[in-house]
Amino acid sequence: MQKELALLLLMILPLFLLIELIQLGGTTGKLVNEIAQLRLERIMAARDVFHGAVSIECRQQLRQIEQLIRLNADERFYSYHGLILPQIFFVNEHNILELSSKLDVCPAEVQQEALTLTNHLFDIDEKLVLMTIEYSTCDAAYKAHSSALNARAAGDLIAYLIFLQQATEATC
Repeated sequence: MQKELALLLLMILPLFLLIELIQLGGTTGKLVNEIAQLRLERIMAARDVFHGAVSIECRQQLRQIEQLIRLNADERFYSYHGLILPQIFFVNEHNILELSSKLDVCPAEVQQEALTLTNHLFDIDEKLVLMTIEYSTCDAAYKAHSSALNARAAGDLIAYLIFLQQATEATC
């Protein structure tokens, strides 16, 4: 009886230790989870908008925007330290901005949804860039990020994307 009890205890003990390790987590685990959350936000943003009856031309343009949003949620753009491949990522973001501003064949409410979505994506991008440059000792990264915020406040969204890209590419 004691042998069985000891054996059962030896089998359960590693399970409890594993659960504790998962719950405690580490810096790396936290960062991965935050980045995974941002990726999920992008996917949900693409999924949750643009419902309703619209023309075929409008639906095609909306589908292109949705595909680009999903493309930028792909794992190849993310690492433990944030954004990788910023050149391709921000080209896609620029294309989303361009397509969102050229929805002339769509109803006004869909155009407004596209604007709201673009702003939400830019909020996500800003968080992602901050995570990416968080451990950087390069002043150029922080200066580019500050310039991006100024450009967005001024309504220059193209410059905003360019400065965000420069922030992630800055090296010392």
